Amino acid sequence: MPDISHYKWKVIDEITAYIYETEPYPDLSKIVQDVKALFPFSSSLTCLCSDADGGLSFFDFCSDDLPPDAVESYCNRYYHYDYLMWYSANPKPIVFRSRDIILEAALVESLFMKEWMQPLGLYYTMMVNIAADNHLYGNIVFYRSKEAPPFSDDEVALLKIINRHLSARFGSLYPNGIFYNPLQNFEFDFSSVYGLTPREQEILELVCRGTDRGALSSQLFISENTLKNYLSSIYHKIGIRSYSELLNKLRPSVSMIKAVGKKRQHPGSI
Repeated sequence: MPDISHYKWKVIDEITAYIYETEPYPDLSKIVQDVKALFPFSSSLTCLCSDADGGLSFFDFCSDDLPPDAVESYCNRYYHYDYLMWYSANPKPIVFRSRDIILEAALVESLFMKEWMQPLGLYYTMMVNIAADNHLYGNIVFYRSKEAPPFSDDEVALLKIINRHLSARFGSLYPNGIFYNPLQNFEFDFSSVYGLTPREQEILELVCRGTDRGALSSQLFISENTLKNYLSSIYHKIGIRSYSELLNKLRPSVSMIKAVGKKRQHPGSI
């Protein structure tokens, strides 16, 4: 246990009270701002996670201090290369640093470091996994520049105290995990703008929920040829040519990018 000052305990108490008293659920961006009173950091990124339908979807990526185009590029491309992404999916309430799970030599040579982190002047990373009862509810990521000191053991310990309450709160609110339907928020974008039929909209919803291409026809109770016809129609209407382009447009575009800067909704109703 770190030697926590009276002032820092007061900050932790205030954060804890906010976690349990706020409705409909704690705003992770608000918690990030409050954590600034405990230790410094350069930038931050928060997201929620849905696993209630058997898949795993990260959504509602928000940052108050990263440029919007950096968040967008992360969602569009670089989250695939984030060396913490595989560990951030662990449905356990943990706090960890990049140096806890990856050798620095590998970190500095990674595409994610070279193309996303370094241009933003970032180097050190610390992540919070909000989870309870084997359900993952979200992540909070803190970044520092190379010139700043690495995140310390004491700072990890402070976040563990906060995360214990965050995880308990989300676990009590959503004991079966968060269910998130990304298309509900953006139905206008795809149905109205592109003139999709209800069946085509249903296909997009399954794709957004993580259904594999090979399982779509069985999920829809249609033949593979019929599915191909639907997909061809969707490609034509949206202006794309392949299933991989569809994935790039829907995941994470729908569930992540368009949530940036938007007012959050109650996850249980999405």
